[in-house]
Amino acid sequence: MKMIISLAIAFVFIYNVPVNSCTVFSLPRSSIHTMAKSLDWPLGHGMVVVNKRFKKKQALVGDPQALPLVWVSKYGSVSFNQVGLEFPYGGINERGLSVEVLNLDETKYPQGPLEMPGINELQWIQYILDSAATFLEAVDFAQDIRVVPFQAKVHYFVCDSLGVCGSFEYLGGKLVISPAQIPTLANNSYFGSIEFLKLHQGFGGDKPIPQDPSSLSRFVRATALASTFEQGIDPISFSFEILSRVRNGGISQWNIVYNNTQGQVHFRTKANTLIKSLRLSSLDYQCPTPLKVLNLSSELSGDVGGAFVDLTVQINNMIVDQNSFLNKELIAMIKAYPLKFTGCVYSKGK
Repeated sequence: MKMIISLAIAFVFIYNVPVNSCTVFSLPRSSIHTMAKSLDWPLGHGMVVVNKRFKKKQALVGDPQALPLVWVSKYGSVSFNQVGLEFPYGGINERGLSVEVLNLDETKYPQGPLEMPGINELQWIQYILDSAATFLEAVDFAQDIRVVPFQAKVHYFVCDSLGVCGSFEYLGGKLVISPAQIPTLANNSYFGSIEFLKLHQGFGGDKPIPQDPSSLSRFVRATALASTFEQGIDPISFSFEILSRVRNGGISQWNIVYNNTQGQVHFRTKANTLIKSLRLSSLDYQCPTPLKVLNLSSELSGDVGGAFVDLTVQINNMIVDQNSFLNKELIAMIKAYPLKFTGCVYSKGK
């Protein structure tokens, strides 16, 4: 398969991009390893997707001269998608590896080499979920590809089932990977956030813990709150409480808590504050079976594993069409992508 994208389309992936002020963290002393994310973003629609094993995919890239990455998914996963199928904002795979994306204005992506396979900034997430079982494997896979962005400047946070976490950032045209002794990230670089943290009480400085919604303040506040966790406290409920404390007003849309150790996902939305849960082991990742999805804002609570429905072209198109910051040309490309550039290779068990 070969993809041709005109230059006119290549550099207009997103226009009028809304402000994103997300926060992600892990509880550093919990025996049950978790990772929690608040999506602060003007748009709240989306779907939870059960992604299949053994699916061949070709990346959609914004540069017609770039060599698109081609891969086959090794692991099944659950992802949270707002831009459509195969373009997630985050998720967790069946090996307990979770990935989330956050905006980072400091981002400067590498310019080459052109022969290194390229992938766009959202499919990076799906590629790591498809391919890596541990943080160290994610490091290996990330070093063999380059991000060919459409426009969004982002960085990533990754945690595995052993509680190993870290950030993946593109700074000064180079990939910078920072294993996280302080497992928190917002919308400043990891190193810059750590330096700011050191100015505050409990972390070497004398400044009080800030309460404003700025990125660096959210980083400090989430870190300080997470540091108070003690064994015997429910880590899932505790994580949701921290997410409430770092939310950014009316644009906090999704709260997600991944239980990396036990293979579970818990989430709530602004539209439905009841917590919904999923067990990864209960889902069907076999490729020939229909893709399953769940509307993020469905009026449900508790275990929702049995509430998924078959993904149709109409459902995916409806999700894509709600992205008011995408232009018409790219919307058409994203809608067509699953039919043109993905397909089952073979099946092997559930």
